[in-house]
Amino acid sequence: MAFDDLWEHNQANMALNCDNSADETSEIKSAIQSVSSSSGVPANYIFAVVMQESHGCVRVPSTSSAQGVGNPGLMQSHSGQGTCNTNNNPITPCPASTITKMISDGVDGTEYVGANGGPGLKELISQAESKNGCTGVESLYTALRLYNSGQNSYLPGSTNLLQASVGTATYPADVANRLMGWIH
Repeated sequence: MAFDDLWEHNQANMALNCDNSADETSEIKSAIQSVSSSSGVPANYIFAVVMQESHGCVRVPSTSSAQGVGNPGLMQSHSGQGTCNTNNNPITPCPASTITKMISDGVDGTEYVGANGGPGLKELISQAESKNGCTGVESLYTALRLYNSGQNSYLPGSTNLLQASVGTATYPADVANRLMGWIH
């Protein structure tokens, strides 16, 4: 689905699952469009990851990987700085700059935090193309596997994106289904 259609299709789901204000929800849309424009990563792809990771809830709690990496914000980014829920202390209202940071952390990556930082979708798409030899949409779905399970979770030449030693096995398929309008 195109971004605007996907956005409209998910509004009831966001309202049901989140306590976002109208301004916060509007800022998510604006941040996705802005970061998409600057990064070249498709807005509908970014939004599908947001819905998979947080249902679009700006005060989503952080998760942590088995390796102890914190994953905060709308995109549950690798060691991200963007969050409106630090140590289960939600921030209301969630500032527009923080919402944009959540999207930027997930798309552009968090290498700026040093050794604990990690790549975002943009770099993982590039990695899928250069290291894994992927092209077209294959690079987008390979990047999803890497985003969910880590950079070493997918071996070049593998034909099964649903196999991973960590993370959610069906993650690439779940996001692909969201791009087609699936709501979960």
